[in-house]
Amino acid sequence: MKTMVVVAAAALALAGCQKPKPAGDLNSELESQILAWRTGIVKTDKACATKAEACTNFDVGCKGAQAITPAEAAKGVTAKVVVAMSWNAFDPKDGDADPVSRTRRFEKTDGVWTGQDVAPVNLSTCS
Repeated sequence: MKTMVVVAAAALALAGCQKPKPAGDLNSELESQILAWRTGIVKTDKACATKAEACTNFDVGCKGAQAITPAEAAKGVTAKVVVAMSWNAFDPKDGDADPVSRTRRFEKTDGVWTGQDVAPVNLSTCS
């Protein structure tokens, strides 16, 4: 009986230390958006479309939340995140794989994510 009380007390203490996940975990919400972006790149980029394995080593360099202006909030924007992705793309001219990158801003408005390409960002700060 004493052992059960100690185990129960330990479990309660550990439960109190765990922080609940925020209601909108942007990282998990963006996973499908980033995957769809990558899939679109593979389908539309000339180098990627030329050869099935022409584009490799996709890597998300950074993700950075951006401030929402009062005007954006009034339009229903609840999140803005900039994402930088890089990969190696086969260059048919010289036969080598060259580094390529793109940056996209994802916005969540009225619960729906949209994305648009934007100018490159500093990968250290993602801004």
